[in-house]
Formats: sequence, C-alpha cells, structure tokens
Amino acid sequence: MSLVLHAPADFLPTNEFQPQLQQTLQALNLLGEAAHYQGREIFYPGTAFDRLLTFLGCAPCIETQMPEVGQSNTNFYYLELFCDTTQLHFLGGEKVRDPHCQHCRSAVAANALLQQWSISQETGIYTCPNCQQAYRPWTLNWRKCAGFSRAALIVHGVFEGEARPSDALLDSLNTVSAQRWKYFYQLSQ
Repeated sequence: MSLVLHAPADFLPTNEFQPQLQQTLQALNLLGEAAHYQGREIFYPGTAFDRLLTFLGCAPCIETQMPEVGQSNTNFYYLELFCDTTQLHFLGGEKVRDPHCQHCRSAVAANALLQQWSISQETGIYTCPNCQQAYRPWTLNWRKCAGFSRAALIVHGVFEGEARPSDALLDSLNTVSAQRWKYFYQLSQ
C-alpha cells in the first residue's frame, strides 16, 4: 500500500532530474534522513511530511523506526524516489482494477492489457475489444490504482484514500519537471 505521485507517461527525465527532484523535496522538508531498507535507498518522512500530505480522518501515528526483519509495521511511512531515463514503467501494485476505455467506458481486462504492453512497449497502441477504439494504455482511466511513468515519488505505508498530496507538493513537482503530476494508490492483496 502506497501513495504514488508520478510525472506523465510522456515525460523524459534527464540524468540530472532525480538529484533535482531530491533537492526540491528536501528543501520542502518532505524528505528526511536517507537510509537503506530492503536493499533500496529510502527517506524517512521530513518535518513537513504531515503538512505536504493531507491525511483524511485521524491524524497518522508516524513511526520513525524501521521494522525488524520479518516484522511488519503498518505505521512505518517512508518515501522512495523512482527515476528511469530509458523506459516507461507500469507502476501499479499487486492488485489493479480494470481500467475503462475513454471512448465507450467499458472495462478493459488489466492483466491481458499489461501482458500485451510488456511484449510491445514500443508501439503501445491497443484496441478496445468492445468499441475498437485505439488507445495507449496510459490514457485509460485506471481509477486511481495505477499509472505509467519514468519518474515518481512513492510514499510507502499509505492506505487507499488515507492521504492525498497537498497543492503545494503537487505545485513543486510540477515546477521541477515542467509537467503536471498525478497520483494514485498502489494496492496490495
């Protein structure tokens, strides 16, 4: 379970983008101290974490200690930066709702679509089995549970609908990339 903020699918980051993104997020105090967790570089929440993310309902209990190996801690929030200058990635979680065709609004089988996309990412054109409309998978309505991008900020530990990014955070992401960022929730089983 994660909140994923991502640049649009057509955004092509340069090698300098990830350090610029990290600097921007550290200046906002969203990113705290860097650490390694499960073989990846992560960041603890910074001092402005709960101001740049709007938590809906109860205030979060932000755990600052990593769980021991083999233990889970649903209150352990951490952030991760993702940037790939070479290829587009599907950023959905283990559980993805079927997207809807923008033309006829019918559901498109996500598993079949993603399997087809993984084989022919270069062309990326698919046809709706219901209305025969051609589309690219990232243009479908994924209903806030998936996205495609080369650059993302992943906030681990956020349940679906638990929090959303503030306008200030989205504005900063839009400015650093000169693109309009979106967000969704990666869903677990």
